[in-house]
Amino acid sequence: MKKQTAVEWLIESLEKLEGHVEKGTISLDDYIFNIKWVKDQAKVMENAQTLDFTRKAVRKIFDEDRQNPFNLEQYYTETHGK
Repeated sequence: MKKQTAVEWLIESLEKLEGHVEKGTISLDDYIFNIKWVKDQAKVMENAQTLDFTRKAVRKIFDEDRQNPFNLEQYYTETHGK
């Protein structure tokens, strides 16, 4: 199963917030506050995902057999999907 990216999480979260506003379950002020929080969380999540990917890629580079060179683009596609 593919890991959810920060962008996917951000979009899903914003759509949920929009649904709450449309239903009237949260006020416009709460919506604005929550958007700021969601954006901050997405930035933190993106940073963590980038660091995690980089660490794993570097480990894989060092573990690769020199006869079979490491392909970063292929590794990214295998890890995060297209």
